[in-house]
Amino acid sequence: MTAAAYLQQLNALLPSGWLWNTLRADPVAQGLLGAVADELAAIDQRAGNVLDEADPRTVYEMLPEWEEWLGLPDACSGQLESIVARRAAVLYRLRAAGGQGPAYFVQLAAALGYTVTITEYAPRRCGAEMGTDFGGIDWQTVFDVVVQLADTGGARLCGNPCGEAFGTVIDSALECAIRRAARADRHPRFIYQEA
Repeated sequence: MTAAAYLQQLNALLPSGWLWNTLRADPVAQGLLGAVADELAAIDQRAGNVLDEADPRTVYEMLPEWEEWLGLPDACSGQLESIVARRAAVLYRLRAAGGQGPAYFVQLAAALGYTVTITEYAPRRCGAEMGTDFGGIDWQTVFDVVVQLADTGGARLCGNPCGEAFGTVIDSALECAIRRAARADRHPRFIYQEA
């Protein structure tokens, strides 16, 4: 409510009678009631702010408390500078459902802005179908994360074979997030490919 609405309400709450009707018209009494109305409006505004602080999409003053509760910033998120990025990290941490399958890792990478494909290897076994990805007994705990990178614009290094890219961008936040989500006995191997 506004201060004007609180002032109107305070005047309506005054008792009836000659003295009180005089106070309703007195500028000094109205100034005193106006000051009380201003405080009530400020308290009303702060109460509305508490609701904003309870929602991670609109939090501002209590953002450090949300981050502390969720363990942010961490090695995967790094130091987040803007309020928008910090809110996004809080929301991501709250909404993350978790999982162990390839679909979860594809979804995790998509949330970070990447397109990936996952290849899991199977241990050697009798009756395995031809064409099954197989890397031997040492590879049964490894899965490939093939990251599709945007085109670098054709930058090339002199002396490199024709068509070889100048450099590859490695996103440590993506690698950290996937390594953290993977089971302890599973080891992701990252392969970066230009689109």
